[in-house]
Amino acid sequence: MTPNQLHRHRGRYPNQFFVEGAEFIRQTKQIIHPGPFEHELLQLARTLLDFGTPKMALFRLHE
Repeated sequence: MTPNQLHRHRGRYPNQFFVEGAEFIRQTKQIIHPGPFEHELLQLARTLLDFGTPKMALFRLHE
């Protein structure tokens, strides 16, 4: 992956991406039954999504 691929989307992401990101976080929470550490990561992912950084939110969720 080249550095350009990491930043190929400039500006605001489409609203549908935020909706699908929130749904993905919700489904993940239902599947894994999070402990304290996982719950904190899920909250961080949701906060990042709410603040408009969905790429970072999905990265944190992947952790």
